[in-house]
Amino acid sequence: AKTSMNAEEVSAEILKYLKESVTKKYPELYTGWVVVTVPAYFDTIQKEATKRAWDIAGFEYTVLLQEPIAAAVAYWFDNKTNENWLVYDLGGGTFDVAIISSQDWVLTIKWHGWDNYLWGKDFDDAIIKNIIEPELKSNYVFSDLDRWNSKYVPFYNRLKYLAECSKKELTDSATTPIVVEGIVDETGKDVYLEIPFTRTQFET
Repeated sequence: AKTSMNAEEVSAEILKYLKESVTKKYPELYTGWVVVTVPAYFDTIQKEATKRAWDIAGFEYTVLLQEPIAAAVAYWFDNKTNENWLVYDLGGGTFDVAIISSQDWVLTIKWHGWDNYLWGKDFDDAIIKNIIEPELKSNYVFSDLDRWNSKYVPFYNRLKYLAECSKKELTDSATTPIVVEGIVDETGKDVYLEIPFTRTQFET
């Protein structure tokens, strides 16, 4: 049966899954208390929604911590000096930057900013545009191949998946092949391409 859930309930399900996973691996570990991190720019309404999610998930006590502070705390354990740090987070959703002050064992966010239109998905699009698309167009017939072209939506989603996978592979490998198959071009020709992709290309 289909179930309708709001964002807080979906978040709670994810939190419950994480809690169950930890409990299975470490049954002796107490999981009633937890630290939940949120973006620095979260406003009061968003923070309250996050709190409701962990209440639904059944946690007894939760500390809400801004993500740049969480990163700074991890760094601070080995660097308890009076100085300022720039902490940046380029994730799947946004690009966040914060200036953290470490003074006399106190961490404070001095400034934070973000760009909701710069994220990991932009890199996937760049891989398609600069690595995959030129090879496709030089070997097969694809006119107006674009993410916004409705006739290419399923195909483009497949390419985005391949781009994301290749990006992850380059974390541990200097090179990885991007294999495009299981589709046909505009003439009905089956597509099969094995495109070499290197970490140097990705960094460029």
